[in-house]
Amino acid sequence: MFKLLFRAVARPGVNWKKLHTSIPALCKPKPRVIQNFKDNVHPSAHIKIKSNVFTTIDSFSIHANLNCDDFQVNLFDKSSGADDGGCEEDRKAEAFICVDDQKENVEVNIQKNDENADILCEMHIPHNCSIIINSTDSVSIARIFGNILTVRAEKNIMLRTVRFQNMLISTECGTVTAEHVLLGGVIKIDTKDSNCISLGNVIGAKMFCKTDAGNISTKSCFVEESNFETNTGNLTLNNLHKSAKVTANKKSNIDIRGLRGRVQVLGKSTGNLNMHMSKIIGESCINCDQFKNATVFVSDSILKSVDISVVSDCITLDESLEKQSKGLSSDKKKFDSKGKKSKGKNKLIMSTKQAAMKMGTISWPESILELKC
Repeated sequence: MFKLLFRAVARPGVNWKKLHTSIPALCKPKPRVIQNFKDNVHPSAHIKIKSNVFTTIDSFSIHANLNCDDFQVNLFDKSSGADDGGCEEDRKAEAFICVDDQKENVEVNIQKNDENADILCEMHIPHNCSIIINSTDSVSIARIFGNILTVRAEKNIMLRTVRFQNMLISTECGTVTAEHVLLGGVIKIDTKDSNCISLGNVIGAKMFCKTDAGNISTKSCFVEESNFETNTGNLTLNNLHKSAKVTANKKSNIDIRGLRGRVQVLGKSTGNLNMHMSKIIGESCINCDQFKNATVFVSDSILKSVDISVVSDCITLDESLEKQSKGLSSDKKKFDSKGKKSKGKNKLIMSTKQAAMKMGTISWPESILELKC
């Protein structure tokens, strides 16, 4: 062991000056702990939180908490930098915590006494808890798998690997970001003004996302019924599965790639449409009559199994659709194609009366490569 350690340290080519100067960075003073609370609660407790500081909520490691009932709240003063414990009279923030006798209901009230202080609240709770939080600051929640999650915040909301049967996420002046997996029965997310919604991998029964002028983006969406709506934001929806409804009330750009299921797209005002579809099940309708440009690529399997009907200002077929050119009208404003395996069950109806539409085919590997780029 000592030989291996010696070899690692004495290896030539190591920038000793850089290594030496990086060591003090590891020795920075920790934020001052101004309050610490520990208790045991029911593994599926209902926790109500009111906060005006940045609050992070995470679960304990199951190896460190075998009974899954530990509950802890820590308040840090990041503006002080010295871990000296603090005094009761000079605390810049306080947490008032009430736990009922059955340990099933917990109320937490976090108050910042100094508006200029940089306060952080770290909460560790059982991973099956339900959470209701109202905050005038930002909120971060990770690795909690309960029944109910209600988050109303004035700033940013960050979710990471969470699962709840019912989720309501709303922010007044911040963005909503969900990393890794967002799993839920019913999911509702909304933002105001130009604040965005950015989702990773979403799995659930129903989801509704709405913004005013903020963008909405997904990495993948395996939701039985999903609904995306914006006024003037852009919609970038990747890997849409099952059934989806997409609505742009005012000027907006819609980009949908990797669609496998059925979709309803409604563009009520001007914008641009870009769609790459891999599989259509049932009836899909795209109505963007006031859009300026539209580009639609479908897979070979859609051409074989779906009846396609298009009405546009001017339709252009690329080389990959030469065999279907018979379905294009002489004035290039209509296109019809009957899938041999459709039997009238699968339909794709598109209308962009004021926009020129370019149509072509794309394979599944090509669509995957485009998503990675």
